[in-house]
Amino acid sequence: SAEDMWLNEGWAVWSESLYREGIYGKQAYKQNMRAKLKDVLEMTHIEDGEYYAVSGIPQTITYGNTVYQKGGQVAHTLRGYMGDSLFFGGIKAYLQKYAYNFASSTDLRDFLSIYCGIDLKPFFDAWVFEPGFPHFSVDSVITEKLSKHYDVTVFIRQRLKGRSHYANANHLEITFLDKNWQKITDTIVFSGPAAHKTFHLSFAPVSVMCDINEKISDATTDEVKILKNTGEYNYESSLCKVLVNKVSDSALVRIILNWVAPDSAGDAPKGLRLSDSRFWTVGGIFPKGFKAGGKFIYDRKAGLDNSLISKEGDSLIILYRTGAGHDWQATAFTQQGSWSSGILSVESLKQGEYTLAVWDRKFLQKAGK
Repeated sequence: SAEDMWLNEGWAVWSESLYREGIYGKQAYKQNMRAKLKDVLEMTHIEDGEYYAVSGIPQTITYGNTVYQKGGQVAHTLRGYMGDSLFFGGIKAYLQKYAYNFASSTDLRDFLSIYCGIDLKPFFDAWVFEPGFPHFSVDSVITEKLSKHYDVTVFIRQRLKGRSHYANANHLEITFLDKNWQKITDTIVFSGPAAHKTFHLSFAPVSVMCDINEKISDATTDEVKILKNTGEYNYESSLCKVLVNKVSDSALVRIILNWVAPDSAGDAPKGLRLSDSRFWTVGGIFPKGFKAGGKFIYDRKAGLDNSLISKEGDSLIILYRTGAGHDWQATAFTQQGSWSSGILSVESLKQGEYTLAVWDRKFLQKAGK
């Protein structure tokens, strides 16, 4: 039916990226999906009027961004959830069963569940029948050294963007790296707003990241780059640039643009109003002597920073903290551009979180500043 048009058009959009993978390789697939996800998170709810589930779509927006672009992201995420072997085998069998016939989202769910032996109801409830997006992040990590190994407990958090229900039975990959770039990837399966799991490792990790292989189209756009030379590196989908001033050995730098509000928890400097829609996470492996600056893009166009920057004269700044549970602190920056769009640059890029904020004029006047 028209209400399930994502089964046609969302899969067609996803197939564009699959074609690129077949011709140019997996990296081309990831780059195309990443660029499309940024557009989905930034513009779909504006162009379609609000957040919708891909199934049960109103016929007035049958050919809108939710059906096409978010539908493509759902297909991509289903691939990551099932794994390539079950996914491609299951989809081929599904197409054969329903060839020259009609099918619904429920038919797809039930057929694939039987085919792969996995209950896909939680996945379809979260990604097909629910509007908006979940957001996954590593909240904190505790490492304990034992006699022959390390116990590393990872605390995971789920936030919500444009929805009211948490996704359940999530399969989230966690990647651990040591200072020599030795890497181990494992999976945590969890439901609800928070979870934790203890992993037994042969090394103490210096970096712990979730979904580094970008298998989940949640409310994040991110990219990992290996920086070997000085110069400027563009993290286009993360709306950020890294200016490397000194590097003696390769650095691994991951920039995540989180399309949800940063936590404030009353810890922001008084008189500041934080962005209610996005913040950045900087992580990776920074070798000794690595020096780089960061350039963070702001733009008041609809859907980006228009709820934060309301008028000319707003005092836009950038805040930094080492991670969740720590206080936000003002950090030195320079500004390029106009009051409504431009770049805030920090001279020394550090691992942690960055967010935009504006001073409350009424507070400043009351304080006599």
